[in-house]
Amino acid sequence: MKEQAELRESILPTKLHRLPVPALSEHEKNEALSLLNQQLQTEKKLVEMYEETSPLIISEPAKWLLHILQMDSRKHILIFDMAIKILEGQGIEEDDRQEITVGLEKHLELERESIERSKKILANRFVKENSGLKRLMETWSADESRHVNTLQRLRDERFTRMDSFDAYTQYRKTAFEQLANEIKRLASRP
Repeated sequence: MKEQAELRESILPTKLHRLPVPALSEHEKNEALSLLNQQLQTEKKLVEMYEETSPLIISEPAKWLLHILQMDSRKHILIFDMAIKILEGQGIEEDDRQEITVGLEKHLELERESIERSKKILANRFVKENSGLKRLMETWSADESRHVNTLQRLRDERFTRMDSFDAYTQYRKTAFEQLANEIKRLASRP
């Protein structure tokens, strides 16, 4: 449990999602935006380089590893894009979170099953004794833990200071409830 809490804090710092951040000066904000934009461009260049290099590699496992790195860089592009938007004042509103709640518990259940399965895989003697395979499985297992922590935080924490009684929020809640009921009705069909 302690490891999960530390991992969660290292992945999603609790102060990042609260908008606006009053202690930031305009200079600090601009510096952060500049650094984030620089890294965003670096990640885009990395994706391009992976795409250019892949056809030159003969070994299939090496190509797969390169593809995994490319997917990570694509994920990083999305992360930096989201971070920039958060610093610019956008965020995940309360009613936005409600829209994804319909399938959230099922996602969490499947991710938790994956974590349990990863423990069994990592305990397998063949996996333990193959350092390359073990490292791959540890990476996957850590990703699954991050997924659970991220989904739980998305479900449980506020990402905005928006008044939940304003007209637009009330409209979206009503529309969301109708959508959720329709999805549940369709999901219960044989």
